[in-house]
Amino acid sequence: MSGRIVLAAVLVLSGCVANSVGQALYPGAQSFSYAAAATGSTNTYACAPTGPGGATPQLRAQAMHRFFETESGRFADAQVAEMMKTAGSATEAQMQAGGARLDAATNAFADRMFKEGDTRFKCVLAATDS
Repeated sequence: MSGRIVLAAVLVLSGCVANSVGQALYPGAQSFSYAAAATGSTNTYACAPTGPGGATPQLRAQAMHRFFETESGRFADAQVAEMMKTAGSATEAQMQAGGARLDAATNAFADRMFKEGDTRFKCVLAATDS
């Protein structure tokens, strides 16, 4: 569970960027908010007025939210499992290297979510409140 909280904190920061990017990417974007099951926070998605398959922005936002919830859960679980491999026995250097790997993995995850959201749903994460 703590991995998901860390992920949520990181995504708050990336969400700040996505909010302005969402409007720049999608003039006339509509926003929709959904509760995040793992953290209790609210995720807001900005969606283009039109998108793949002719689905409404609201349907695409719902699909993006389900996708994001699933993928963020998998990501958080994988990161926690990786950290647990060395928990209690890691040297300071190993902990620093692990932190750097987590930063890189989190940045790559946020980038992938942005790109897949745009490509698959024409929606991006615009904000996360906690």
